[in-house]
Amino acid sequence: MSFLFEFVICLINAALMVYLYILFFSSFAAFRFNKKVTFFLALALILLFTSLLLFVKIPSVKFLIFILLTLLTSLLTSNNWYRALLLSGVAYALSVITEAFITFLLSSVLSISNQQATEGPFFIIGLLLSKALLFFLIVLIRRFVNKTPSQASWKKTLAILIIPASTIAVMVSQYNYFIKMQEYTAVDTVLTLLSFTFLLTSNFIVFELIDQIYRDTEKDQKLAVADKLINFQNENHKQLLQHNRDIQKIRHDYKNFLIGILSDLRNRNYENLQNDIEDECNRLNLISQSENDLNIIDHIVAVKNSKAQEHQIRINYFSSNLSSIQISSIDLSIIIGNALDNAIEAVSKLESAHDKDISVLINRHNNHIVIIIKNKVSQNVDTDNMATTKTDSLNHGFGLTEIKKLVEKYHGNVFITCEDKVFELRIILSTASNGA
Repeated sequence: MSFLFEFVICLINAALMVYLYILFFSSFAAFRFNKKVTFFLALALILLFTSLLLFVKIPSVKFLIFILLTLLTSLLTSNNWYRALLLSGVAYALSVITEAFITFLLSSVLSISNQQATEGPFFIIGLLLSKALLFFLIVLIRRFVNKTPSQASWKKTLAILIIPASTIAVMVSQYNYFIKMQEYTAVDTVLTLLSFTFLLTSNFIVFELIDQIYRDTEKDQKLAVADKLINFQNENHKQLLQHNRDIQKIRHDYKNFLIGILSDLRNRNYENLQNDIEDECNRLNLISQSENDLNIIDHIVAVKNSKAQEHQIRINYFSSNLSSIQISSIDLSIIIGNALDNAIEAVSKLESAHDKDISVLINRHNNHIVIIIKNKVSQNVDTDNMATTKTDSLNHGFGLTEIKKLVEKYHGNVFITCEDKVFELRIILSTASNGA
């Protein structure tokens, strides 16, 4: 066989292999790159596979490089690393099984040895047939993966039935070969190939079930956090309605108050008029800022202050220059609400009532809003790995992620420090842009 002919055969083999692998990996995830980039990366992989088939002759080295190139092919899609690793092994196993099956089929049908079935024209026929069979299996897998959730329950039953049956079949075939030292007959070869195929399929189904459980858990977690945000918005809405009722009541009281003043003026009852005005001024001094003329930030802090008081926690709130803020009220609610929720939860775990304080400082300086929230914690927190320091790590991790995402939307920054059991969250938002 001339070098040119061998190169062409290896190139065709590599091209078919890369195409089928890409078809296989894309059954589980979308492409990572656009079509043009994917095309050129696929060409590069074809050349690498061709070089491997053409120049590498040591079986162990060839096997390792082959697995590595298969893994690189999987990276053309957006599969997770663990899925890419496992699917690379599955793809390689499918390729080996189809080639072995076609080799056995050719040797049985044409009455030739396995060695002859992998040489000359039989090799080319076997190559094309094995790739056609692999294509057929991948099409079946794509249909299997794209089943609707309502049809997925049969996978569990199939996996449970196939795993023990295929395991027993593999054990029997290996027992005959390694223990009894019997040579493989044609029937033994077919049964062995089928056993390995079934075992591989069952493991593949189990992996799909595990991955589905992971995806369902992730969805449930996001739904739980979304439900928490909805409850917060609902509570926020109730507080706004209550404040609106309070304002309506104040307007009604003032209407009656003005009627009384007019009556005193008309009757020239100045002494009574003076006493009424002084009483009203004293009453107004008792009305906190949270009950009138609230901006959105003040309102959020007021809502969280009510929650903190249920845990005997004091929120010391200071603010300045917060009028006409060009930031979405919903975004501010999520940022400050999540930050205060985390602070309240951390402080509620402290035993000493003296430590149950949360300091909140919100200030507007030029085109920036600075939010500083400080509270004591039971132990110092590893600010580089927040998720491992909290019992409800998933919720808090998602909450902090949401805060950072919204802060980035307004071209801001988040700084977290924890020293001497004092946790500080510093958020800087830019009001120069509306986050669009």
